[in-house]
Amino acid sequence: MNGSNRRQAYDSAVKNALEKLRGIDMRARCRELGFPEPLPDETIALRAFGRDLELVSPDYDAVIAGTREKIHVFNRILILRYLCADAPPVPTGELVSFRSLPSGIFYWNPFRERSAALLEKRFGNDLNQIRSALARFDWEPYPAGDLGASIHAIGAVRVYLIYRAGDDEFPPSAEILFDSVIQRVYNAEDAAVLAQQVCLDLVKL
Repeated sequence: MNGSNRRQAYDSAVKNALEKLRGIDMRARCRELGFPEPLPDETIALRAFGRDLELVSPDYDAVIAGTREKIHVFNRILILRYLCADAPPVPTGELVSFRSLPSGIFYWNPFRERSAALLEKRFGNDLNQIRSALARFDWEPYPAGDLGASIHAIGAVRVYLIYRAGDDEFPPSAEILFDSVIQRVYNAEDAAVLAQQVCLDLVKL
């Protein structure tokens, strides 16, 4: 997809999400989803992707709190689609691979190259560097691998990283998983972009 087509796809996704949100009582929706109620000017403040953000009415442009700096458009799309959830997503505690999501198996190789493989190439066996990179997010240790992390994305949606250091026989390996609740909020493409955005932030110098 070239830049022009990608921009059109993003614009269409934003437009569709905003149309779904029209007519919704956003104060009630924020309460249902566990977000603070909108401010008097209808701005919605929330924590997502390791940052304090604001959705500015009327079109819910997503900016870093206290600034006018916009976040990546697809992160905005992920937030808007989360707000479109018909009922509060509740984590199940069951972790699933991208492979098991509808159509996920067909896009497994591109998914892995754009997420877990980035971490393997960047960090190798340096677990301390991964821990330092994780400080960019709100995260908790997860009991798996040589380093496991439950990384908060938005609301009830988290990305799980399970990292295993390499040895003389096997190279380092990273695995990206999701709580199965993600299927109530996002499709496979959304999940792929979410994982990619998290991994790109982790590998930034």
